[in-house]
Amino acid sequence: MSYYQTIYNRLRQHGISEAGALGFLGNWDCESNCEPYRVQGDFSSYRSTSKAYVNSLNTGELTRDRFMHDQKGFGLAQWTYFSRKAELYDEWKKLGCLIDDPVFQTDFAMKELKRDNGDLYRYLLSTNNVYDACSRICVEFERPYHNNVDARFQSATRIKSEIDLNAWSGEEALKPAESSSSSTQPQEAVTVKPELIPATDYWPPRDVDQNMHGYDVMVLQAVLKARGYPVTIITGDFDAELDKIVRQFQEAYQLGADGVVGPKTWKKLLELSRI
Repeated sequence: MSYYQTIYNRLRQHGISEAGALGFLGNWDCESNCEPYRVQGDFSSYRSTSKAYVNSLNTGELTRDRFMHDQKGFGLAQWTYFSRKAELYDEWKKLGCLIDDPVFQTDFAMKELKRDNGDLYRYLLSTNNVYDACSRICVEFERPYHNNVDARFQSATRIKSEIDLNAWSGEEALKPAESSSSSTQPQEAVTVKPELIPATDYWPPRDVDQNMHGYDVMVLQAVLKARGYPVTIITGDFDAELDKIVRQFQEAYQLGADGVVGPKTWKKLLELSRI
């Protein structure tokens, strides 16, 4: 069974309407090609980087802390924000399934949706408008840097023609993702204290470092430029030159010149921006 079909069936089991399920598929196809093992930026033919990443998780080489903070989008929804990746990791360990199980990741996304965006969840239970479903999922749930709704709708339309829209109806009621003997053994989940999690509305900006891009990097460039650092164009790309400038700033304020713009560096930057 294809990933598209597996994901569609599971979404329908969660009560999501046909249009709502297609809306998710269209969005996730643009995010990850609906490949639950996909790592951000891996465009290789055989997804060798992604498969190595998953293997390092399964063997424990990639620790929870590194997984949380590496700023790499992962999985169907390309989970990137550290608190979301921490919860994904903990849920995986608790269930003992494969982290790249499409059923597990679909269930996790539905858990997030029901808890954090009840209005959207209720809308997706009954909508029959695929375009609107794509749009609302994009803007309210995925919240990508570019709201390319038309592309997501086109993906949903294509996928609709490739899957059996009625295949899910004969399946059993919801059950946990199947466990796998090849996955690491479940461990006690580590609780992330809410008071230690930054706001998720992109302010303060997320941690950023070299090879990342987006709104947060634009903020970084603008503040550095305002402080007199040699940033000429606001591109949103964290390239090698920006890395060099960040390290200069960190050295000047004894922040540890690692090139990672984390909470301490953001705090100092934003303090300085109050002119």
